[in-house]
Amino acid sequence: MLPCVPGGAQAGRARCSAGVDQGGKAVDAGDPTAVVESVKAASDIYAPLAGTIVEVNPGVEADPSLVNTDPYSSGWIFKIQVKDIEHYYKLMDAAAYKTHIS
Repeated sequence: MLPCVPGGAQAGRARCSAGVDQGGKAVDAGDPTAVVESVKAASDIYAPLAGTIVEVNPGVEADPSLVNTDPYSSGWIFKIQVKDIEHYYKLMDAAAYKTHIS
């Protein structure tokens, strides 16, 4: 299982609501899977890989600031049971993503 964490959580005040139940929903890579809302906008979060949502983080619903303050620990949004692990190895790590967006 892989946790989905935001690659660039920038909103000052974010409210994260997962567009799935507590798990069990099959998703394809690129499917809109959750929504992050700030005071000014709402943005979809897309599934990075195909698989099944196995868990949604209730802590983020209770304290949305975790998306910004602790995205790699307590601020994860959902976990996916990956359909094909080989696709995982093609994803960018945090350093590559930072270079990509700069």
